Amino acid sequence: MIERQIKALSIDEKYQQRQLRSVPILNKLKTHLENNQHKVPKDSLTGKAMTYLSNQWQKLNVYCSNGELNISNILAENAIRPFVIGRKAWLFSDTPAGARASATHYSLIETAKAN
Repeated sequence: MIERQIKALSIDEKYQQRQLRSVPILNKLKTHLENNQHKVPKDSLTGKAMTYLSNQWQKLNVYCSNGELNISNILAENAIRPFVIGRKAWLFSDTPAGARASATHYSLIETAKAN
């Protein structure tokens, strides 16, 4: 919700808003995690999720350190999706040279689209 509200702000304003609004929420989440992680069985789904969150905590918070960063990587995932789909198709290429040619074309096309 915060990211949607600050989407149109400048980089500096986003940084400031994240420091004011997002960091306190993340701090509460961290406190909750620390207080409750030991209460949940590690092999349960909740336990695995809490362990994952704990292990990825530094990476989760990086977006708050810079107004240029996005909280989501969906744009990057959408950009590589056609390449990944193409990669599956290369399994059925007749020759390694054909697979390389397909990979080269996908790479060029996706680079052109990105630019």
